[in-house]
Amino acid sequence: MAVVDRSTFVRGYTKILTNAWSDDAFASRLEANPKDVLAQYGLDVPAGASVSIVRSTAGEGNLDDQVALWEKG
Repeated sequence: MAVVDRSTFVRGYTKILTNAWSDDAFASRLEANPKDVLAQYGLDVPAGASVSIVRSTAGEGNLDDQVALWEKG
């Protein structure tokens, strides 16, 4: 991932994550229509791709792991 692309992902992902944690209405909107919400934060999802919202994971969150998952997806 290029530096600019990584920066865009990290900025959008961070905003989405903090909004989802702090605003139940935002979290509901994210779950109902994730592609639209992601696009609003600069994270465009290719046509035909699916988005899964994961509410909890084992272990600590790692930003590099999240970037790698985005690139893989």
